[in-house]
Amino acid sequence: MELNHNIIPVILFISIACVLGVFSYFSFKAKKEQQETLRQSIASGHKIDDETLKLFIKQPATPEADLRTGILSTSIGLGVLCAAIYAYYAMTSDDEVSLLLGIVGIVNLSSGIGHIISWNLRSKLFKHAD
Repeated sequence: MELNHNIIPVILFISIACVLGVFSYFSFKAKKEQQETLRQSIASGHKIDDETLKLFIKQPATPEADLRTGILSTSIGLGVLCAAIYAYYAMTSDDEVSLLLGIVGIVNLSSGIGHIISWNLRSKLFKHAD
C-alpha cells in the first residue's frame, strides 16, 4: 500500500482549520452566554455599574502593547529569515524548506514593522491629545 504524499499538506491545512473553527465556536458561545446573562440582569431590573460593563467591552491595545508585539514579531521574523538563509546555503538539496522559512520570516517581519509603525503613530496621537 503506497501513501499519496500530496494528501499530507491537505490534511495539515484541514487540521488547522478545524482547530481554528472549534476555537472560534467556543469563543462565540462564551460571548453569547455573557451577553445573555447581561440581558437577563437588565431585564430583571438590576443596576449595572460601569466597572461591570467595562468587563464586557474589550479595551483597545495600548501603544506599549503595539511596541512589544512589534519587537517580538520583528525578532521572530529576523530569526526565521536567518534560518531560511542558512537552510538555503547549508541544505541545498531541499529548496522548499528555505522558501517556506523565507515566506514565514517575511510575514513575521512585516507584521512586526507594522506594529512598530502603529506604536509610533499612536504614541504621537496620544501626545497631541494631552
